[in-house]
Amino acid sequence: MLYAKNLPKKLWAEAVNTAAFVLNRTGKSKQNEKTPFEVWTNQSFDIHELKIFGTPVYAHIPKERRKKWDKKAEKGLMVGYGEDIKGYRIYFSEKNTVDTKRDVVFLEQEKNKKGEPIIMFDTKEENNGGEESQTTSEVTPTNFDEDSCEITMCESVSVSEYQPCSDEETSSEETTPVLNERSKRVRKQTSFYKCNNVYSEESEPVTYKDAMSRKDASKWSEAIDKELQTLKANNTWDYCDAPVNTKVVARRSLFW
Repeated sequence: MLYAKNLPKKLWAEAVNTAAFVLNRTGKSKQNEKTPFEVWTNQSFDIHELKIFGTPVYAHIPKERRKKWDKKAEKGLMVGYGEDIKGYRIYFSEKNTVDTKRDVVFLEQEKNKKGEPIIMFDTKEENNGGEESQTTSEVTPTNFDEDSCEITMCESVSVSEYQPCSDEETSSEETTPVLNERSKRVRKQTSFYKCNNVYSEESEPVTYKDAMSRKDASKWSEAIDKELQTLKANNTWDYCDAPVNTKVVARRSLFW
């Protein structure tokens, strides 16, 4: 799921929770014609509330959280479903945060960037002289109209004043010419990939070795020592003998 939508590995927990959420509401159980969710809660579930993982969305910003000339919505990606409150988990790449939002607009038709040619296939046509000539078919995606996107609402939520808006207008890009010989698809780096590059450069370490190899290793070492002292002071663990014929889970340091 993460690789299909080009999302960072940091969101692995959101992907696992989403997969479990969908399977519990669409999978089969021992009772005929009932899902595990219906068996456990004795409640039905509206399957139309399910959305594709990684779908672009606009999340409404309430009045109390914005000023007069601030934008009324911010763009993100749907990466899950709310647990404590009814809503959707939205990943905001600009802030590197995941929040649960109730007032969202799904851009389910937004798939390709404007101006990026997509070469579908190569065909060979035989002319009258018996020789084969190679042609290339090219499809350029049409502009996406955000006004026609679907609005998904949760119960008891008012969005009468909600108007989705975009911070930046889609800039026009030059169309890449298609070669007469064998076709080669040329990709341009979109703003979404650039954002991921910045995130990768500034991301937190995954292992202790990574933390100690950074420029700010001294700060990470100080933070690790402080955390260990806190765990010892709270009597977080006790030493004991491992049970017989039992696989012991190895320890692991987490930095996020």
